[in-house]
Amino acid sequence: MDPVSGIAGVTAPVLAHGERELSYIIHFRRNIKNLGDNINALEANRRDVRSLVDAARNNNHSIRKTVDTWLEQADRLFKEATQLKSEAGDINSRRKGWVSGSRFSLGKKAAKKNVDIQKHLGEGSKFGENNVSDPMPVQSYEPEPVGDFKTFSSREATKSEVIAALRADKNSLVGIYGMPGVGKTMLMKAVMAQLKKEKVFDEVVMVVVSQKPDLEKIQDAIAEKLDLKFTGNLRSTRAAQLRQRLNQERKTTLLCLDDVWKCMELDDVGIPYKNVGNRCKVIFTTRIQGVCESMERDEKIEVKVLSEEDSWNLFRSKADGVVDLFKTVAGNIVKECKGLPLAIVTLGLALRNKDVIAVWEDTLARLQKSISEKMKPVNASIRLSYDFLQDETAKMCFLFCCMFPEDFQIPTDVLFGYMMGEKLIRDVDTFEEARNRLQVRVEELTSAGLLLKKGDGRIMMHDAVRDVAVSIACEERNEFIVKAKMSFDEWPDMELEKCKRLSLMDTKIRYHPLPSQIKAPNLLTLSLNSFNDLNEIPSNFFQEMTNLLTLDLSNTNIRSLPASLSSLTNLRTLHVNKCDNLTNISPVEKLNSLEILCLNESGIKKFPEEMGSLTSLKSLNFLRTYPPYITISPKVIARLSRLKDFSGNYIENLEFSSENDASPWKKMTRFRISLGEDHILSLRYLEEMEFQRSLFLTLSSISVSHLIQVLLPETMFLYLKCKRIENVLQLYKIEVSFPNLRELVVEMCGKLVTLIPSTRLCYLPPSIFHNLTDLSISNCDKLKHLFPLRVFQRLSKLEKMCVMRCSTLEILFPDDSDIESGDVEKDKASHPHMKDFSLFHLPELSSFSGSDSLVVDWPSAKSLQVNECPNLKRLPLGTHSVPKLENFAISDQEWFDKLEWYDQRIQAKLQTLLEVKC
Repeated sequence: MDPVSGIAGVTAPVLAHGERELSYIIHFRRNIKNLGDNINALEANRRDVRSLVDAARNNNHSIRKTVDTWLEQADRLFKEATQLKSEAGDINSRRKGWVSGSRFSLGKKAAKKNVDIQKHLGEGSKFGENNVSDPMPVQSYEPEPVGDFKTFSSREATKSEVIAALRADKNSLVGIYGMPGVGKTMLMKAVMAQLKKEKVFDEVVMVVVSQKPDLEKIQDAIAEKLDLKFTGNLRSTRAAQLRQRLNQERKTTLLCLDDVWKCMELDDVGIPYKNVGNRCKVIFTTRIQGVCESMERDEKIEVKVLSEEDSWNLFRSKADGVVDLFKTVAGNIVKECKGLPLAIVTLGLALRNKDVIAVWEDTLARLQKSISEKMKPVNASIRLSYDFLQDETAKMCFLFCCMFPEDFQIPTDVLFGYMMGEKLIRDVDTFEEARNRLQVRVEELTSAGLLLKKGDGRIMMHDAVRDVAVSIACEERNEFIVKAKMSFDEWPDMELEKCKRLSLMDTKIRYHPLPSQIKAPNLLTLSLNSFNDLNEIPSNFFQEMTNLLTLDLSNTNIRSLPASLSSLTNLRTLHVNKCDNLTNISPVEKLNSLEILCLNESGIKKFPEEMGSLTSLKSLNFLRTYPPYITISPKVIARLSRLKDFSGNYIENLEFSSENDASPWKKMTRFRISLGEDHILSLRYLEEMEFQRSLFLTLSSISVSHLIQVLLPETMFLYLKCKRIENVLQLYKIEVSFPNLRELVVEMCGKLVTLIPSTRLCYLPPSIFHNLTDLSISNCDKLKHLFPLRVFQRLSKLEKMCVMRCSTLEILFPDDSDIESGDVEKDKASHPHMKDFSLFHLPELSSFSGSDSLVVDWPSAKSLQVNECPNLKRLPLGTHSVPKLENFAISDQEWFDKLEWYDQRIQAKLQTLLEVKC
C-alpha cells in the first residue's frame, strides 16, 4: 500500500471534520441570525396550528395525537432556541474572542437547532383545517315539537299537507302562514321532527329570522349548524360559499326559516332554493299572508285556529282537573281564546289549581272587557296571565326580559345581574340563595307560558308575549324605554327624566351615536349591549346618571371606560363582556358599591391591583378563551373579602403565602376556573356549564398547588389534561374521594396509566366518585385500565360514559375480587340511571373486567355505541340488562357476528336495533 495514499485516506475525514467544526465559529453570526429567523417562523407556525386547534375544540372536535405531540415539541424547540439566542447575545455583548470555546459551542448548537426547527416546520406545514382533529361522537339532535302538538287532531291534516308539499319534486319553497299564537313554529318543529326521523333529508336546519332580520347573522346561524366556516367577511362572498355548500350533490338539506315578517331575498343570503335536483328546500313561517305571495312560494299553507274540541282538550290539560268544577265558565273562557293555542295555554296555566269560582268569573269578565276594547285574544290572555303572578319579583323578571331584542336567547346570568343590580330579588341572605330564587321565578314564568326554556340553559320570549311585556313596561308602568334592535339616523328623542330602565341593545344610530351627556337622574338600568359599533363613550356621558345601578356595555368596541363612570358610586352591576379592545378599566376601582363585575373576553391583560378596593364585590368574571389570558394575583382575591362567585383563566402564583390567601377560596360557592397553559373551550360552553363549581386543569407537571388543594374537594366538574400525571389521586396530597364531583373529562394525559390504582383503593373511602354522573376519557395513550371493578360497581349515579382513542387500553375495570368487598355483588354492576355508554377506537380493548361473568344492569339505557374495538369479544349484557335501549351503533358487522353471548336473546334484540356506521 502507498504510504502517501494511506495518510491521505486517514487525514481526509479529519480535515473535513475540522472544516465543519471551524465553520461553527466562522459562521457564528449567520447561524445565530438564522436561529432568530427560525424562532420567528416557528412561533408563527405554532400560533397558526394552535388557532386550528382552538377552532376545532370550539366545534367539539377531538384533537389528533400527532398534532398535540407536534405542539409539545414546538414548545420545547421554541424554549431551547430562545435560550440559545439569549446566550449568544450575552457572548456578543461581552466581546469574547472569535475562537472562544463558548462561541464554538453555541455556534454548533445553533446550527443543529436550525436543522431541527426546519424539520419541525416541514412537519407542521402539513396541518390544515381538515387534518388536525376528528368530530367527537355526539347524539343526533331530534327536533322536538313544542307543547302539545301531538294532541291536536285538527293539526294532523295540516302537518300531513306540509310534509306532502315538501316531498313533492315540484316544490322548493313552502310558506306556512297564520295569525300570532296560532302555532306555526310548533307545527314546523313537528314537521322537522318527522322528516328527520324518516331521513327524508340529510340535514334539517332551523333559524329564526324575526321582524328586523340581520342577513349576516342569519348566514352565521345557518353556517354554524352546517359546520361551515366562512373565509371572508363580505356578505356576497359568504353567500357564495353558503350557496356552494347547500348545492353539494352528496347531501339534501331542509332549511326552516321561522318568523319571517317581510319578503326575503334568499339569494342574497346564499340559499339556492331553486337549485337543480331539489338538493335544498326551504320552508318558512310568517304571520302575514302577503309575504307568501311576495316570496314566490311554490305552495302556501294556512295554520288555522284549533277546533272547539281541541281547544277544550288543550285548555283542560293545562288547567288540570279543576276545570270540571266550573265547566260553564271554563267553556266561555275557551271560546274567548278563539282557538289560539298560545292564548289557551297561557290562560289554562294561569288558572291551574284555582278552585274559587270568583277567580274564574273575574277572569272571564276581564277577558271579555279587554277583547271588547279591541285587544287581541292572545294579548288579553297574556296580560291576564301576567296579572295572575303573585310575586313582584316574577313580574319584574318578566318585564326585564323585554329589554332584550326579539327572539334573543337570554343568559340567566345576565338577567341575574340586571335583577341584582336593582335589588329586586328580596328576602335572601346569600348570593347563592338569590340565584336559586331567580331560578324559581323563571320556573314560574315558564310554567305560566310567559317564557320559553332553551336547551342550553337560556330563556326566551315568544314574540307575541314580548309585545305584551313591552306594552306593560313602557306604556302602563311608564318606567321602561325599549329601543332594542332599532335603527335611527340620530339619537332618538326620549323622555328620560322619569325613565328607570333604558334598553338600546343592538340599536343602530347612523350619525353621532352617543351625545356628550344625557340627563337621566332616575335611571337605574342602562343597556348599551351590542350598541352600533360603539368605539368611544364621551367623557361626561354618565355624569347625570348618579342613581344608575346596572350598566351593560358588552359586545362593543370601546377601548377605555370614560372618567364619568367613577361618579356612579351606587353602581352594583357592570357587564363589559366581549369588549376585545378594552384595555383600561381604571375608573372601576372607585365603584365601592359594585357587587357584580363581568369582563369575559375583554382585552385587559392583568386585573389591576387597585381593584382590591372593591370590597363589596361578590361576583367577578374574566374568562378569556384565547391569549393573552387575563391574570390576577391571589393577594387581590384575598382583599375581595365578600367574593362568592369567581370565573377566570389564570391566577398568578398558585401557592399561598399565608392562610389569608386561602381564606376567600374556601368561601367560594361558585367558581369556573381554568389553570394551565392551554385554552380549553369556548366562552359560550363555559357560560353554559350547568355545574356551579368547575375546574379546568391543563398542567405540564404534577406539582400540586395550594389552590388546587382547596378547590378539588368542592369541584363538581373537572377537566383534566396533565402531561405527566399517572393517576388522578396525584392531584391531591392526601387521599380524596372527590365528594362533589359530577362530571369528569380526561383528555390527552400522555402518562396516565389508570384513574385510580388498585393499590391505593384500600386507603380510599368506598364513596369515591359516588356522585359522578358523566365520565369522558379520550386520547390517553398509556392508559391500561380506568379503575377497579369495585369502583365501577359503586357508581350508582352514573348516566353517561364515553371512552375513545386510548390506544393501549386493555381492560376497562379490572376485577379485584381477591380483595374483600361485602357491599357489592362480584359479577354484577347496576347503574339505574345509565343512559348512554360509548366506546370508540380502542384497538387493544379485550374485556370489560377481565372476567367473563360480569353482567351489567342498565334499566334506563337508551344508547350503546361500540366502534373500532376489534379485540372486544363479549359485551356484559344479559337478557334484561337494557330493556329500554333504542340505539345500538357499531362500525363492523363482522365483529358483531363473532361476539360471544351469555344469552342469544340479547343478541337477537340488539340485531333489531343495529346500526352499522362505517
